[in-house]
Amino acid sequence: MTMKSIVVCSSVLIGTGLVIACSGNDQTSEVAHTGSKTDTVIIENMQFKPQELNLTRGDTVIWINKGVVAHNVTDKLSKKRSSGDFQPGESWMTIPDKSMRYFCSVHPTMEGSVTVTNE
Repeated sequence: MTMKSIVVCSSVLIGTGLVIACSGNDQTSEVAHTGSKTDTVIIENMQFKPQELNLTRGDTVIWINKGVVAHNVTDKLSKKRSSGDFQPGESWMTIPDKSMRYFCSVHPTMEGSVTVTNE
């Protein structure tokens, strides 16, 4: 019997801060940041738009698949998939703690980058 791991995330807006709690694989993590912002990357026409994001540590990035096929976000250096494949109409979000160059492992010509600063 194969057991699949399910990750559940929930967010709550408290004052001017966002609290996100995720659980999965018997681990739970929580991030709290006051004054954070959310950046959006649209996946459309086989491109990440914008291709380059600059953000402050604690900011959230949401990738929204508006294309017609599945995509993912994979770290270019380690080749480790950051997200699972997400289908058209689905999205994936994370709070990056470091800068990274990424690509879609399903469509390797699709590339982007996130630059994280400590300010």
